[in-house]
Amino acid sequence: MAQPLLDELLCRLDWHTPQADILDWDEVDQWPPDFLRMLLKAGALVPIQPATSVICDACAEGHVAEVYFVPSPEGAQDRAYIACLELGPVEVELERLQRWQSRLEGISALCGITIGAPPARVVQPGRLIDLGVLRLSGLLTRTFLGRGLAWHDAPGLLDEVRSAAGDAESVVLVPSEAPRSAHGNLRIVPLLGNLVQEGGAVHFRLPSLRSSNSAPTPETHLFRKHGAAWQVTFDGRTAFIKHTLGMQYLSYLLAKPHIDFRATGLVALVRGSTPPEQMGSEYESQALGIDEGGDAGEVIDAAARDAYRDDYKRLTSDLKEARDSGDSERVEQLLVQVKWLVKQLSEGIRLDGKPRLAKATGDRARIGVTKAINTAAVNVAAQLPSLGEHFKAAVHTGASCCYRPADIVTWEC
Repeated sequence: MAQPLLDELLCRLDWHTPQADILDWDEVDQWPPDFLRMLLKAGALVPIQPATSVICDACAEGHVAEVYFVPSPEGAQDRAYIACLELGPVEVELERLQRWQSRLEGISALCGITIGAPPARVVQPGRLIDLGVLRLSGLLTRTFLGRGLAWHDAPGLLDEVRSAAGDAESVVLVPSEAPRSAHGNLRIVPLLGNLVQEGGAVHFRLPSLRSSNSAPTPETHLFRKHGAAWQVTFDGRTAFIKHTLGMQYLSYLLAKPHIDFRATGLVALVRGSTPPEQMGSEYESQALGIDEGGDAGEVIDAAARDAYRDDYKRLTSDLKEARDSGDSERVEQLLVQVKWLVKQLSEGIRLDGKPRLAKATGDRARIGVTKAINTAAVNVAAQLPSLGEHFKAAVHTGASCCYRPADIVTWEC
Protein backbone atom coordinates (compact mmCIF):
# COMPACT_ATOMS: atom_id res chain seq x y z
CA MET A 1 0.00 0.00 0.00
CA ALA A 2 1.41 3.38 -1.02
CA GLN A 3 -0.55 5.59 1.40
CA PRO A 4 2.13 5.55 4.16
CA LEU A 5 4.72 6.47 1.51
CA LEU A 6 2.61 9.40 0.33
CA ASP A 7 2.09 10.53 3.93
CA GLU A 8 5.85 10.36 4.53
CA LEU A 9 6.53 12.43 1.41
CA LEU A 10 4.11 15.13 2.61
CA CYS A 11 5.65 15.22 6.08
CA ARG A 12 9.17 15.49 4.72
CA LEU A 13 8.22 18.58 2.74
CA ASP A 14 7.50 20.32 6.06
CA TRP A 15 10.70 19.19 7.79
CA HIS A 16 13.01 22.10 8.44
CA THR A 17 16.25 20.12 8.20
CA PRO A 18 18.86 19.99 5.41
CA GLN A 19 18.05 17.50 2.62
CA ALA A 20 14.87 16.30 4.34
CA ASP A 21 13.10 16.46 0.98
CA ILE A 22 15.72 14.27 -0.74
CA LEU A 23 15.15 10.54 -1.21
CA ASP A 24 17.75 7.99 -2.30
CA TRP A 25 17.48 4.69 -4.12
CA ASP A 26 17.51 2.58 -0.96
CA GLU A 27 14.39 4.43 0.21
CA VAL A 28 12.37 4.09 -3.00
CA ASP A 29 13.61 0.67 -4.12
CA GLN A 30 10.69 -1.11 -2.44
CA TRP A 31 8.06 1.39 -3.54
CA PRO A 32 5.34 0.17 -5.91
CA PRO A 33 6.67 0.99 -9.42
CA ASP A 34 3.38 2.60 -10.48
CA PHE A 35 3.47 4.91 -7.46
CA LEU A 36 7.02 6.06 -8.22
CA ARG A 37 6.16 6.63 -11.91
CA MET A 38 3.13 8.69 -10.90
CA LEU A 39 5.23 10.96 -8.66
CA LEU A 40 7.84 11.43 -11.37
CA LYS A 41 5.24 12.17 -14.02
CA ALA A 42 3.56 14.80 -11.83
CA GLY A 43 6.90 16.38 -10.97
CA ALA A 44 6.40 15.64 -7.27
CA LEU A 45 9.83 13.97 -7.45
CA VAL A 46 12.63 15.16 -9.74
CA PRO A 47 16.07 13.53 -10.28
CA ILE A 48 19.07 15.32 -8.74
CA GLN A 49 22.84 14.74 -8.50
CA PRO A 50 23.84 11.13 -7.64
CA ALA A 51 24.80 10.14 -4.10
CA THR A 52 28.47 10.10 -3.09
CA SER A 53 28.02 7.57 -0.26
CA VAL A 54 25.77 4.58 0.40
CA ILE A 55 24.93 2.13 3.17
CA CYS A 56 26.88 -1.11 2.87
CA ASP A 57 24.36 -3.85 2.08
CA ALA A 58 26.93 -6.65 2.00
CA CYS A 59 27.60 -6.97 5.74
CA ALA A 60 25.56 -6.89 8.93
CA GLU A 61 27.03 -3.59 10.19
CA GLY A 62 25.02 -1.35 7.87
CA HIS A 63 27.79 1.29 7.86
CA VAL A 64 27.85 4.23 5.48
CA ALA A 65 30.80 4.29 3.10
CA GLU A 66 32.04 6.74 0.49
CA VAL A 67 31.74 5.59 -3.11
CA TYR A 68 34.83 5.52 -5.29
CA PHE A 69 34.98 4.80 -9.00
CA VAL A 70 37.36 2.58 -10.93
CA PRO A 71 37.83 3.44 -14.61
CA SER A 72 36.62 0.76 -17.01
CA PRO A 73 37.98 0.00 -20.49
CA GLU A 74 37.12 2.61 -23.09
CA GLY A 75 33.47 2.49 -24.08
CA ALA A 76 32.28 0.89 -20.83
CA GLN A 77 30.78 2.52 -17.74
CA ASP A 78 33.04 3.14 -14.76
CA ARG A 79 32.39 0.78 -11.87
CA ALA A 80 31.53 1.95 -8.35
CA TYR A 81 32.82 0.42 -5.12
CA ILE A 82 32.81 0.98 -1.37
CA ALA A 83 35.35 -0.30 1.16
CA CYS A 84 33.86 -2.72 3.70
CA LEU A 85 36.14 -3.59 6.61
CA GLU A 86 34.58 -7.02 6.88
CA LEU A 87 34.36 -8.03 3.24
CA GLY A 88 36.79 -5.77 1.42
CA PRO A 89 35.84 -4.03 -1.84
CA VAL A 90 32.10 -4.24 -2.48
CA GLU A 91 30.76 -3.28 -5.89
CA VAL A 92 27.83 -0.86 -5.85
CA GLU A 93 25.21 -0.96 -8.57
CA LEU A 94 25.08 2.44 -10.23
CA GLU A 95 21.30 2.63 -9.82
CA ARG A 96 21.81 2.79 -6.04
CA LEU A 97 23.38 6.22 -6.49
CA GLN A 98 20.16 7.72 -7.84
CA ARG A 99 18.48 10.45 -5.78
CA TRP A 100 15.32 12.52 -6.10
CA GLN A 101 13.99 15.71 -4.54
CA SER A 102 10.33 16.31 -3.73
CA ARG A 103 8.84 19.53 -5.13
CA LEU A 104 5.88 21.55 -3.91
CA GLU A 105 4.98 22.47 -7.51
CA GLY A 106 4.63 18.77 -8.33
CA ILE A 107 2.44 18.19 -5.28
CA SER A 108 -0.04 20.77 -6.60
CA ALA A 109 -0.26 18.81 -9.87
CA LEU A 110 -0.56 15.55 -7.96
CA CYS A 111 -3.55 16.87 -6.02
CA GLY A 112 -5.49 17.51 -9.19
CA ILE A 113 -6.89 20.64 -7.55
CA THR A 114 -5.70 22.86 -10.40
CA ILE A 115 -7.98 21.17 -12.95
CA GLY A 116 -10.25 23.83 -14.45
CA ALA A 117 -8.49 26.57 -12.49
CA PRO A 118 -6.32 29.42 -13.78
CA PRO A 119 -2.62 28.57 -14.19
CA ALA A 120 -0.87 28.33 -10.83
CA ARG A 121 1.44 31.21 -9.97
CA VAL A 122 4.64 30.59 -8.04
CA VAL A 123 4.92 33.25 -5.34
CA GLN A 124 8.05 31.85 -3.67
CA PRO A 125 9.81 28.93 -5.42
CA GLY A 126 9.46 25.81 -3.32
CA ARG A 127 7.51 27.62 -0.60
CA LEU A 128 4.29 29.26 -1.81
CA ILE A 129 2.04 28.74 -4.86
CA ASP A 130 -1.08 30.75 -5.71
CA LEU A 131 -3.60 28.27 -7.10
CA GLY A 132 -6.19 30.94 -7.88
CA VAL A 133 -9.90 30.69 -7.13
CA LEU A 134 -11.03 27.07 -6.83
CA ARG A 135 -14.29 25.45 -5.94
CA LEU A 136 -13.58 23.71 -2.65
CA SER A 137 -16.37 21.99 -0.75
CA GLY A 138 -18.87 23.75 -3.01
CA LEU A 139 -17.45 27.22 -2.33
CA LEU A 140 -15.36 29.45 -4.59
CA THR A 141 -12.24 30.02 -2.51
CA ARG A 142 -8.91 31.74 -3.10
CA THR A 143 -6.48 28.90 -2.57
CA PHE A 144 -2.75 28.70 -1.92
CA LEU A 145 -0.33 25.84 -1.41
CA GLY A 146 2.41 26.62 1.10
CA ARG A 147 5.27 24.76 2.69
CA GLY A 148 6.89 25.30 6.08
CA LEU A 149 4.13 27.24 7.82
CA ALA A 150 5.60 26.15 11.14
CA TRP A 151 9.10 27.43 10.26
CA HIS A 152 10.54 30.58 11.80
CA ASP A 153 9.94 32.63 8.63
CA ALA A 154 6.29 31.54 8.28
CA PRO A 155 4.83 34.93 9.33
CA GLY A 156 6.37 36.55 6.26
CA LEU A 157 4.91 33.81 4.07
CA LEU A 158 1.45 34.35 5.50
CA ASP A 159 1.78 38.10 4.97
CA GLU A 160 2.30 37.38 1.27
CA VAL A 161 -0.89 35.31 1.25
CA ARG A 162 -2.88 38.14 2.86
CA SER A 163 -1.42 40.64 0.44
CA ALA A 164 -2.46 38.52 -2.56
CA ALA A 165 -5.89 37.54 -1.22
CA GLY A 166 -6.97 40.86 0.29
CA ASP A 167 -9.94 40.63 2.65
CA ALA A 168 -11.40 37.50 1.06
CA GLU A 169 -11.51 34.33 3.09
CA SER A 170 -8.74 32.07 1.82
CA VAL A 171 -7.50 28.53 2.21
CA VAL A 172 -3.80 27.67 2.53
CA LEU A 173 -3.08 24.02 1.85
CA VAL A 174 0.05 22.72 3.57
CA PRO A 175 1.77 19.34 3.15
CA SER A 176 1.40 18.12 6.72
CA GLU A 177 1.80 20.66 9.51
CA ALA A 178 -0.76 23.34 10.30
CA PRO A 179 0.25 26.07 12.79
CA ARG A 180 -1.81 25.98 15.96
CA SER A 181 -2.28 29.74 16.26
CA ALA A 182 -5.22 31.48 14.53
CA HIS A 183 -4.63 33.43 11.35
CA GLY A 184 -7.74 35.58 10.92
CA ASN A 185 -9.56 34.82 7.70
CA LEU A 186 -6.96 32.27 6.57
CA ARG A 187 -7.90 28.59 6.91
CA ILE A 188 -4.86 26.31 7.14
CA VAL A 189 -5.64 22.79 5.86
CA PRO A 190 -3.08 19.93 5.85
CA LEU A 191 -2.93 17.66 2.82
CA LEU A 192 -1.94 14.89 5.22
CA GLY A 193 -5.15 12.94 5.72
CA ASN A 194 -6.87 14.67 2.78
CA LEU A 195 -4.61 13.48 -0.04
CA VAL A 196 -5.45 9.81 -0.47
CA GLN A 197 -3.88 7.14 -2.67
CA GLU A 198 -6.52 4.79 -4.04
CA GLY A 199 -6.52 2.39 -6.96
CA GLY A 200 -3.26 3.57 -8.49
CA ALA A 201 -4.22 7.26 -8.36
CA VAL A 202 -4.19 10.07 -5.83
CA HIS A 203 -7.42 11.83 -4.88
CA PHE A 204 -7.97 15.07 -3.00
CA ARG A 205 -10.85 14.66 -0.55
CA LEU A 206 -12.63 18.00 -0.77
CA PRO A 207 -15.35 17.28 1.83
CA SER A 208 -12.73 16.89 4.54
CA LEU A 209 -11.71 20.52 4.04
CA ARG A 210 -14.61 21.49 6.30
CA SER A 211 -12.58 20.14 9.19
CA SER A 212 -9.35 21.93 10.02
CA ASN A 213 -8.23 19.27 12.46
CA SER A 214 -6.97 16.18 10.70
CA ALA A 215 -4.02 15.58 12.97
CA PRO A 216 -3.92 12.60 15.36
CA THR A 217 -5.24 13.23 18.85
CA PRO A 218 -2.68 14.06 21.54
CA GLU A 219 -3.49 10.81 23.37
CA THR A 220 -2.14 8.75 20.47
CA HIS A 221 1.62 8.14 20.68
CA LEU A 222 3.05 6.19 17.76
CA PHE A 223 6.56 4.96 17.00
CA ARG A 224 6.23 2.67 14.00
CA LYS A 225 8.44 1.83 11.04
CA HIS A 226 7.04 2.26 7.53
CA GLY A 227 9.54 1.25 4.86
CA ALA A 228 12.60 3.48 5.15
CA ALA A 229 11.09 5.82 7.75
CA TRP A 230 9.49 5.83 11.20
CA GLN A 231 6.08 7.37 11.75
CA VAL A 232 6.27 9.21 15.07
CA THR A 233 3.23 10.87 16.66
CA PHE A 234 3.53 12.76 19.94
CA ASP A 235 1.47 15.52 21.54
CA GLY A 236 -0.88 15.64 18.57
CA ARG A 237 1.81 16.09 15.91
CA THR A 238 3.13 13.56 13.40
CA ALA A 239 6.49 13.33 11.65
CA PHE A 240 8.27 10.73 9.54
CA ILE A 241 11.88 10.20 10.60
CA LYS A 242 14.42 8.47 8.37
CA HIS A 243 15.35 4.98 9.56
CA THR A 244 18.59 4.60 11.52
CA LEU A 245 19.85 2.06 14.04
CA GLY A 246 19.17 4.62 16.77
CA MET A 247 15.48 4.72 15.87
CA GLN A 248 15.40 0.92 16.12
CA TYR A 249 17.03 1.05 19.55
CA LEU A 250 14.56 3.70 20.71
CA SER A 251 11.61 1.58 19.60
CA TYR A 252 12.71 -1.27 21.87
CA LEU A 253 13.19 1.08 24.83
CA LEU A 254 9.78 2.72 24.33
CA ALA A 255 8.10 -0.68 24.11
CA LYS A 256 9.42 -1.62 27.57
CA PRO A 257 9.58 1.47 29.81
CA HIS A 258 11.52 1.28 33.08
CA ILE A 259 13.39 -1.84 31.89
CA ASP A 260 17.19 -1.67 31.78
CA PHE A 261 18.75 -3.06 28.61
CA ARG A 262 22.44 -3.69 28.23
CA ALA A 263 23.87 -1.93 25.20
CA THR A 264 25.25 -5.27 24.06
CA GLY A 265 21.75 -6.71 24.30
CA LEU A 266 20.26 -3.98 22.12
CA VAL A 267 22.91 -4.67 19.50
CA ALA A 268 22.13 -8.38 19.66
CA LEU A 269 18.41 -7.73 19.41
CA VAL A 270 18.75 -5.56 16.32
CA ARG A 271 20.98 -8.17 14.70
CA GLY A 272 18.35 -10.79 15.43
CA SER A 273 20.47 -12.96 17.73
CA THR A 274 18.39 -12.39 20.88
CA PRO A 275 14.60 -12.78 21.11
CA PRO A 276 12.88 -9.68 22.54
CA GLU A 277 11.20 -11.57 25.36
CA GLN A 278 14.63 -12.54 26.73
CA MET A 279 15.96 -8.99 26.91
CA GLY A 280 16.97 -7.42 30.23
CA SER A 281 19.99 -6.81 32.43
CA GLU A 282 19.91 -10.15 34.24
CA TYR A 283 19.56 -12.13 31.03
CA GLU A 284 22.32 -10.17 29.34
CA SER A 285 24.85 -10.56 32.14
CA GLN A 286 24.23 -14.28 32.63
CA ALA A 287 23.26 -15.67 29.24
CA LEU A 288 25.44 -13.58 26.93
CA GLY A 289 28.47 -13.68 29.22
CA ILE A 290 30.00 -10.59 27.61
CA ASP A 291 33.19 -9.05 28.94
CA GLU A 292 32.48 -5.30 28.98
CA GLY A 293 35.83 -3.92 30.06
CA GLY A 294 39.34 -3.26 28.75
CA ASP A 295 40.29 -3.63 25.12
CA ALA A 296 40.28 -6.52 22.69
CA GLY A 297 43.91 -6.20 21.60
CA GLU A 298 45.25 -4.82 18.37
CA VAL A 299 42.88 -4.32 15.46
CA ILE A 300 45.50 -5.93 13.20
CA ASP A 301 48.22 -8.09 14.77
CA ALA A 302 51.89 -7.79 13.81
CA ALA A 303 51.86 -10.75 11.44
CA ALA A 304 48.83 -9.42 9.58
CA ARG A 305 50.38 -5.93 9.33
CA ASP A 306 53.54 -7.38 7.80
CA ALA A 307 51.48 -9.45 5.37
CA TYR A 308 49.43 -6.40 4.36
CA ARG A 309 52.60 -4.38 3.76
CA ASP A 310 54.07 -7.16 1.61
CA ASP A 311 50.81 -7.38 -0.36
CA TYR A 312 50.84 -3.61 -0.84
CA LYS A 313 54.39 -3.65 -2.26
CA ARG A 314 53.50 -6.52 -4.58
CA LEU A 315 50.27 -4.89 -5.78
CA THR A 316 51.91 -1.51 -6.47
CA SER A 317 54.63 -3.26 -8.45
CA ASP A 318 52.03 -5.24 -10.44
CA LEU A 319 50.03 -2.04 -10.98
CA LYS A 320 53.06 -0.28 -12.50
CA GLU A 321 53.66 -3.19 -14.85
CA ALA A 322 49.99 -3.28 -15.92
CA ARG A 323 50.00 0.45 -16.63
CA ASP A 324 53.24 0.24 -18.58
CA SER A 325 51.84 -2.58 -20.70
CA GLY A 326 48.49 -0.81 -21.28
CA ASP A 327 46.45 -3.63 -19.68
CA SER A 328 43.47 -1.49 -18.59
CA GLU A 329 41.40 -4.43 -17.31
CA ARG A 330 44.26 -5.57 -15.07
CA VAL A 331 44.77 -1.98 -13.85
CA GLU A 332 41.11 -1.81 -12.84
CA GLN A 333 41.32 -5.05 -10.84
CA LEU A 334 44.54 -4.01 -9.08
CA LEU A 335 43.22 -0.55 -8.17
CA VAL A 336 40.29 -2.11 -6.34
CA GLN A 337 42.63 -4.33 -4.33
CA VAL A 338 45.04 -1.48 -3.54
CA LYS A 339 42.28 0.84 -2.32
CA TRP A 340 40.83 -1.86 -0.09
CA LEU A 341 44.29 -2.67 1.32
CA VAL A 342 44.98 0.99 2.12
CA LYS A 343 41.63 1.18 3.91
CA GLN A 344 42.46 -1.90 5.97
CA LEU A 345 45.88 -0.57 6.95
CA SER A 346 44.49 2.84 7.95
CA GLU A 347 42.00 1.12 10.27
CA GLY A 348 44.76 -0.88 11.96
CA ILE A 349 47.62 1.61 12.11
CA ARG A 350 47.60 5.09 13.65
CA LEU A 351 49.14 8.14 11.98
CA ASP A 352 52.22 7.76 14.20
CA GLY A 353 52.73 4.22 12.91
CA LYS A 354 51.62 2.49 16.11
CA PRO A 355 48.91 -0.20 16.03
CA ARG A 356 45.33 0.74 16.90
CA LEU A 357 43.72 -1.09 19.82
CA ALA A 358 40.27 -2.61 19.37
CA LYS A 359 37.69 -1.90 22.05
CA ALA A 360 36.08 -4.81 23.86
CA THR A 361 32.58 -5.88 22.83
CA GLY A 362 30.83 -4.11 25.70
CA ASP A 363 32.72 -0.87 25.23
CA ARG A 364 32.05 -0.83 21.50
CA ALA A 365 28.36 -1.47 22.12
CA ARG A 366 28.11 1.27 24.78
CA ILE A 367 29.71 3.87 22.51
CA GLY A 368 27.86 2.77 19.37
CA VAL A 369 24.41 2.49 20.94
CA THR A 370 24.74 5.77 22.85
CA LYS A 371 25.83 7.63 19.72
CA ALA A 372 23.07 6.05 17.62
CA ILE A 373 20.32 6.87 20.15
CA ASN A 374 21.56 10.44 20.65
CA THR A 375 21.64 11.01 16.89
CA ALA A 376 18.13 9.59 16.53
CA ALA A 377 16.87 11.80 19.38
CA VAL A 378 18.32 14.88 17.66
CA ASN A 379 16.58 13.91 14.40
CA VAL A 380 13.30 13.48 16.28
CA ALA A 381 13.70 16.81 18.09
CA ALA A 382 14.20 18.62 14.77
CA GLN A 383 10.67 17.61 13.77
CA LEU A 384 8.97 17.21 17.15
CA PRO A 385 10.63 19.55 19.68
CA SER A 386 8.34 18.51 22.55
CA LEU A 387 9.26 14.86 22.05
CA GLY A 388 12.92 15.83 21.88
CA GLU A 389 12.62 17.42 25.33
CA HIS A 390 10.76 14.36 26.58
CA PHE A 391 13.55 12.07 25.35
CA LYS A 392 16.18 14.26 27.03
CA ALA A 393 14.54 13.66 30.39
CA ALA A 394 13.35 10.08 29.95
CA VAL A 395 15.92 8.23 27.80
CA HIS A 396 19.10 7.14 29.58
CA THR A 397 22.08 5.64 27.74
CA GLY A 398 25.38 4.04 28.63
CA ALA A 399 26.38 0.45 29.37
CA SER A 400 22.70 0.05 30.28
CA CYS A 401 19.93 1.91 28.48
CA CYS A 402 16.41 2.65 29.67
CA TYR A 403 13.30 4.68 28.86
CA ARG A 404 12.15 6.01 32.23
CA PRO A 405 9.37 8.63 31.87
CA ALA A 406 8.23 10.54 34.95
CA ASP A 407 4.57 9.98 34.03
CA ILE A 408 2.74 7.12 32.34
CA VAL A 409 3.23 7.35 28.58
CA THR A 410 1.77 4.65 26.33
CA TRP A 411 3.41 3.98 22.98
CA GLU A 412 2.25 1.90 20.05
CA CYS A 413 5.48 0.53 18.59
